[in-house]
Amino acid sequence: MLLLISPLVINAGIAFADDSDRTFHDRVADTVIVPTRRGISLDLRLKQAWQEVKYYLRKRQ
Repeated sequence: MLLLISPLVINAGIAFADDSDRTFHDRVADTVIVPTRRGISLDLRLKQAWQEVKYYLRKRQ
C-alpha cells in the first residue's frame, strides 16, 4: 500500500514546496501553470450538461 501511495505523496510534496505550484511531472514535461479567474472550463461544461440532463428528465415525467 505504501508503494502505491508514495508517488502521489512525492508529487504533491514537490508541488507544495515549489513557489510556482509545479509538480514533478510538470517539471519533467516543462509545462506552465496558467491561472484563470473563471476556473476550469471542463467543470462549467459538465455542469451545463448535467443541468440539461435534469431538464430533459423532468420534462419527460
